[in-house]
Amino acid sequence: MSIEDDVRLRLSLQRALLTHVTPELRSVSGDIDPERRFITLRFVFARQPSDSELAAASIAATEAIADYSDDWSLNEEYIVVPVPDRMSDLRLVVYCRCEDEWVSPTM
Repeated sequence: MSIEDDVRLRLSLQRALLTHVTPELRSVSGDIDPERRFITLRFVFARQPSDSELAAASIAATEAIADYSDDWSLNEEYIVVPVPDRMSDLRLVVYCRCEDEWVSPTM
């Protein structure tokens, strides 16, 4: 595994997430195994996602893997971890929403 592989996956996934982050999405992380040509992506939601929220995450995963050749494989994980439970991210965290106590939509 090389830094270039990590950077490539991070950039692909960050670009794919630009228009696909939904309010209940807590984090997105990934891992890459270039020798096996295998990518794992994990999407963590605060509650059971709706069909459209799952579709948005799946589209982001599809857009990210599209940056790789056809012989790459993708494993997508969609899990629910309610706030304030601790998330279990994969090696490369690409998105993590702000859940700091001092941040409020009304202050």
